Amino acid sequence: MSHAASADRPRDAGQPGAAGQPGAAETDAGLRARIQTLLWDAAGLQRDGATLAAAAATLAALPRPHTGAGASRRAVEDANLLDLARLLVAAASARTESVGAHFRRDAVPAENHDESADSSATREDALAC
Repeated sequence: MSHAASADRPRDAGQPGAAGQPGAAETDAGLRARIQTLLWDAAGLQRDGATLAAAAATLAALPRPHTGAGASRRAVEDANLLDLARLLVAAASARTESVGAHFRRDAVPAENHDESADSSATREDALAC
């Protein structure tokens, strides 16, 4: 079996990443999708403080995939994605005003704010770029 094929196959019980073992999140195929959906819903083009706070708590509760010896490339990528998601939500929480394409629903509008310019883009619109 090639190295690439063995890196993505499920691990046997007792090895890091096996269910119930340290790094079990490594085998969680839904982790990446959960992070992506959470980021879009909470830190996408439209956001607010309460939703960002809830997202931060959700991300903090997710176990970081095992990235030590024997970890798959996907596990390392997912661990990096989780780290980045936590940082992104923290940065978005710290910025309380609307900036660029990101609109804070809970921001106090500036006097010259043009509400007709508010984005109603969908995730698919954003990914089309």
